[in-house]
Amino acid sequence: MLSTPVTASASASARPTGCTQQIPNKQMTVAKCSKSNGGHYRAVAACKDPDDGRIWLFYGEWRNDANFSTAYCGGATKVQSAGLETKVS
Repeated sequence: MLSTPVTASASASARPTGCTQQIPNKQMTVAKCSKSNGGHYRAVAACKDPDDGRIWLFYGEWRNDANFSTAYCGGATKVQSAGLETKVS
């Protein structure tokens, strides 16, 4: 019986690197990673409700192409902080 050796794939996925996040204005955040490494990233906006002070999280679109992902605050909420989320694809 012959067996075939198992080798690692040349296209193994890893988390993105070279990532930054910014707050361009009070309604949105952006995130970008310079290298996807086969993974994905998206912007996360932590937004505060002016009426009750609660913090809500809003998410941008998943990207893997060194372009900006944008997360917009909903309703009357305003950006408190910017973040990003990564995943191995």
